[in-house]
Amino acid sequence: ATGATTPAAAVAPTTALASTTSVGADGRLGPRQLVDVLRRAGFSGDGLRTAWALAMRESSGRPGALSKVNGNGTRDHGLFQLNSIHVGRVIDADKVFDADANARAAFKLSHHGKNFSAWGIGHTGWAGHLERMQPATYAAYNARFQEILARFPG
Repeated sequence: ATGATTPAAAVAPTTALASTTSVGADGRLGPRQLVDVLRRAGFSGDGLRTAWALAMRESSGRPGALSKVNGNGTRDHGLFQLNSIHVGRVIDADKVFDADANARAAFKLSHHGKNFSAWGIGHTGWAGHLERMQPATYAAYNARFQEILARFPG
């Protein structure tokens, strides 16, 4: 396994994904393609719907998405915008832009699709902190999430 990256380190995006999931010309997975990726990762039921809306909110369904440098020097990668602190822990550096691997890592981080607080959903963990310390940001994240959730194709 690849070692954890330093906060400032980032993995370069690639257009050639290792997974068998193909993206459109715009670099996005179609809505139903994304559902298939999430099901393969283990998501089901409400967790599947939540994961779909989060991946759409975080990356617009783009496995190759890479954030700008965050305030703490980290970057976010792939479908679920996995923070670089997770590279080498729940996902290898050479897999962060692979749709299936990124979704599997999100499945692990979300406690098998049951806790999405790492993405600002819910009231515990980082989501709870955000809700208390930056209520307007928390409200905006969750409003955007609800808008996207309403478009779930399943």
